[in-house]
Amino acid sequence: MPDNDQVLLEIHVESLLPGMILEADALTSGGVKKINRDEPVTEEIINRLKTEKIEILFYSPEVEKVEKSYKLIEMETKDLYPGVVMKGEAFTPDGKKIVGKGETITAEIIKSLEDMGIHKFNYNKPVYSSNFYRLDKYIVSNQLIEKSLFLAKEIETSIMKKASLPKKEIEDVIEQLIGEISISETYTILNLLKLKDFDDYTYTHSINVAMLSILFGKEMLYSHDKLKILGVGAILHDLGKILVPKEILNKKGPLDPKEWFEIQKHPRLGYEIIQTQKNFDQEIQDCLLYHHENYDGTGYPNHIARDQMGELVQVITIADAYDALTADTPYRNAFPISNSFLAVQNLSGTKFHPRFATEFINRMPRRLYGKPLIPIDSFVMLNTKEVAQVIKIDSSQTLRPVIMIYINGKMETLKYPLQVDLLMDKTRSIEKIIEDSKLLKALENISRH
Repeated sequence: MPDNDQVLLEIHVESLLPGMILEADALTSGGVKKINRDEPVTEEIINRLKTEKIEILFYSPEVEKVEKSYKLIEMETKDLYPGVVMKGEAFTPDGKKIVGKGETITAEIIKSLEDMGIHKFNYNKPVYSSNFYRLDKYIVSNQLIEKSLFLAKEIETSIMKKASLPKKEIEDVIEQLIGEISISETYTILNLLKLKDFDDYTYTHSINVAMLSILFGKEMLYSHDKLKILGVGAILHDLGKILVPKEILNKKGPLDPKEWFEIQKHPRLGYEIIQTQKNFDQEIQDCLLYHHENYDGTGYPNHIARDQMGELVQVITIADAYDALTADTPYRNAFPISNSFLAVQNLSGTKFHPRFATEFINRMPRRLYGKPLIPIDSFVMLNTKEVAQVIKIDSSQTLRPVIMIYINGKMETLKYPLQVDLLMDKTRSIEKIIEDSKLLKALENISRH
């Protein structure tokens, strides 16, 4: 919480997305109000700000919504001047406190530091943060989600009892999902299910893949009939996993070769199950058999490549991988959403069809993520193993911003940092956002110098 004074925080215009509802008025540096509190941000507002060449707005959040932390930075004595009030404590490199929090810098203090030969010092700079927006609308109703979960469990029961699948109920849920998942509403985010425990994974994953596939299909303007086939294929894609032992599915750690062999049976097991059922379209059956095939032919079980697996399967393959990456598993934590989109980009042409990977990256972030994929100032690892900082983004959902490279592929700090626009340089791409706190601290020191 701030020190009894109002905190003014920045909003980068590049970070605005349609549908964000601001928690406070957003003003220019001159105090001109540009966005009203509780007003949804629209494409028109964003475009107007860009036309006016406004890059940063300012807002003052409610005190109770402000979080305060400290960031250790290096400062130089020559940058001090009389009258500056220190918001945090200052220390010599060996840890001796030289200026206290709240102390006003005087000419005497500056001279004393210079006399002691202290030309640089560490400063605990207070950092204030506050979530400046909210997103009020989600796409799928809670009632339909509960109905979908019940259906997923009913499907499992049918398989275990060797009974007929509830085809009518499956088609009914898919029809309702198609009805509720709309791309005409600008201010909505797809509310994917979060995993409650690992035994629920098959249920939540199948529903998430169905919702993702339908949304992706709508973004690509699929017909209603095509969406029905896609949705049914997606919700049933992992049907064969019901017959895989739970101790393998829920194992906390890497699978051994024998266990991996058992896992790889599930596409064919699902295909064999659905072949015994009546009136399931061949395209739906193919979704079960081919959803682990790769574009380059390295997948399983049949090692087919490119368009042999069919368009709908390739849509489900991306939805399946994305949901798997963003979910916790028994042996790893979920990937950040940004890094999951980066994985789709980096697997384009190998695991995924390049056209569908590109469409997914271009169309889906605004429906799945209510903030910029790669924020300004974040540090990233490139495919070249270079390390860079994001300095400019033309679109808040882009994966190809303008970057400043500080470390080369040999992990050597560059004497002269290199600025690169990734939209122009196609040889480089972002591999992941760096999140390690120790590495980030080192990178921040490098970028300041």
